[in-house]
Amino acid sequence: MTIWTNVCRSRARIGIYCAPRYSRVVPRTHLRFLARETLSLAGALIPCSLTLAFVGDEELRDLNREFRSVHRTTDVLSFSSKTFDPESGIRYLGDVVISVPTAKSQADHAGHELSQELELLVVHGVLHLLGFDHDTRSRKTRMWQIQNEILRKGRIQPGQGKARQ
Repeated sequence: MTIWTNVCRSRARIGIYCAPRYSRVVPRTHLRFLARETLSLAGALIPCSLTLAFVGDEELRDLNREFRSVHRTTDVLSFSSKTFDPESGIRYLGDVVISVPTAKSQADHAGHELSQELELLVVHGVLHLLGFDHDTRSRKTRMWQIQNEILRKGRIQPGQGKARQ
């Protein structure tokens, strides 16, 4: 497991793609800020960049099938890259792809706003790009500690939402 250190938030470039049908419900500026906060608290090689993508269930189902051989949609997928842009020298950490409809369903089930579920999924996805995982009990505990610390600074409380169970 690689966990990057030495963060400089101001040098983190966060690209955002939002499918037009979700542009009114995705708080892009806030989620970009939250991704930078996640990099700050969890550690990231400086300078670095990543992309957040907000799409529909069909896109996530296709990605899940292609890359994980799972034939259903999911809430978030992270695709690590760890490559360098040859022109700028900036390390590209990868992509976090989030299904807005699945996030909405999970928010409704948990009893909080869509924006709060998107916060959770952004933090969760960025942590995966940094090398965190929840495949063992000890790694899950560590990832959840950091995730909950970041979310405590936000609006939802630790323990709510699918990704923290």
